[in-house]
Amino acid sequence: MVTFLIGPGENPKKFILHKERVCYHSLVLEAAFSSKFVKGETQTYRIEDTSPGAFRLFTQWISREKLDLIQLRPDCDEDDEV
Repeated sequence: MVTFLIGPGENPKKFILHKERVCYHSLVLEAAFSSKFVKGETQTYRIEDTSPGAFRLFTQWISREKLDLIQLRPDCDEDDEV
C-alpha cells in the first residue's frame, strides 16, 4: 500500500492505494516508490497542485480502468462525495 497526500496546506486529503496498481499505470510513480529517496522509504507521495476531486478520477482509473464522469451542478463542490 502507498499513501498519497493531496491538496495544499497543512491538512491534505489522504488516499491509500495498492502500490502494484499505481506502479502498473505510472512509470514515474513506480520509480518514486522504488527509490531510496524519501518517497521510496516512506511510501508516501505528496501532490499539492491538484484537488481531492481530481485525484479521485485517478484512483478510479487505476482501480477499474474506466471513468464514471458526471456533470457537477453549479452549487456542487468538486470535493463532494459522488
